[in-house]
Amino acid sequence: MNIRIRVFASLKDLIGTSEFHWDLEGRTTAAQVFDRLGDKYPQILPLKSSILYAANQSYVEKNYVLSDGDELALLPPVSGG
Repeated sequence: MNIRIRVFASLKDLIGTSEFHWDLEGRTTAAQVFDRLGDKYPQILPLKSSILYAANQSYVEKNYVLSDGDELALLPPVSGG
């Protein structure tokens, strides 16, 4: 299956892009996508416990199972004021 991944804020800075597509095999959760991304970009791993996930523009739990064509957004905490 193919999904679109979007990252924001510090994740975008750490990875170097804001959007890409990934081919996945089998049943994959939102959190597993983050873990696989962490394998490729270990610098994002410290953010793992604070990431919010959104699938198709709706917040989802980390155990949400993705489907072909889904858009997964990974949202790190944002600071500012």
